[in-house]
Amino acid sequence: MYKDNKFWLIVCSLLILLLDRTGAFKQFKNTSEIFTSSVKSEIHLIKSNFLDLTNFVRKYPDYINIVSESDKLKKEMLELDYQVKELQAENDALRTQIGASSVITFKYIPAPVLSVSRFMEIGVGEKDKIYIGMPVVIGDTLVGKIKEVSERNSIVMLPTDSESQITVKTSRGVKGILSGQSGNGIVMEKVLQKDPLILDDLVVTDGQDDFPPNIIIGKVVHITVSDVDVYKKAKVDPIIDYQKEHTVFIIRQ
Repeated sequence: MYKDNKFWLIVCSLLILLLDRTGAFKQFKNTSEIFTSSVKSEIHLIKSNFLDLTNFVRKYPDYINIVSESDKLKKEMLELDYQVKELQAENDALRTQIGASSVITFKYIPAPVLSVSRFMEIGVGEKDKIYIGMPVVIGDTLVGKIKEVSERNSIVMLPTDSESQITVKTSRGVKGILSGQSGNGIVMEKVLQKDPLILDDLVVTDGQDDFPPNIIIGKVVHITVSDVDVYKKAKVDPIIDYQKEHTVFIIRQ
C-alpha cells in the first residue's frame, strides 16, 4: 500500500513538471487571474460604495444643515429684495412730494399704506400727532381725509366713498360738489347749466372742507346734461389708483 502511494506521488510530480514546462499551468493561472480580478473589482466597488454610504450617513446631519441654511438664505434674500423695493417706492414718493408745486409750503408726515378697500389704512396714528380731518396727499394729488385715528394706525376716507363730499372747482373755475359713489367712482354735482364743463378738465379742491386749495382729485370723463334740471353733473375719474400706492403724506397745516 505504501509503495502504491509513493508510486502515484512520483507520477503526479512528473506530471506537474511536464505541465509546467509545456505552459499549461500558465494558461490556468491567467484564467484564474481574470476571475479573481473580476471578483476583486466587484469587492472593491462594493467596499467603495459602502464607504460612500457610511460617509453620507455620517455627514447626513451636515447636509441637512446646509439645505436648511440655503433655504434660510433664500428667504432672507427675498425679504431684503422686498425691503429694497419698498424703500425705492418710498424714496420715489418723497421725491414726488418734494417736487409738488401747489402744496409745497406745508409740512408732511409720511405714512406707509397698510391696506385699501372702502377706506385706506395707514401706519401712523396718535403717537405721530395725527388727528381726524387732516388731508392726505401724494404730490399735488388728493388721497382723502383722516376719518379715524388709533394709537398707531389711521383710517383715510377716500373721495370715492359714499360719505365723501368735497367742494371743488375745475381748471376753468367751474364750481361744484364732488360726491363719492362707492363702487361707481366720483360725480361732480351742483354744476350750473350755464357753466362750461369740458372733458379732461382737471377737478381740484376749492380750499374749503379743511383741504388746501388746488389739490388735484381727478379729471372729467363724462358729462350729463338735462334740459329740465337746474344743474348738470360730470363723472370724474381719480388721477391716482389708490390700490397701488405704498406711501402717502398727511398735511400738517
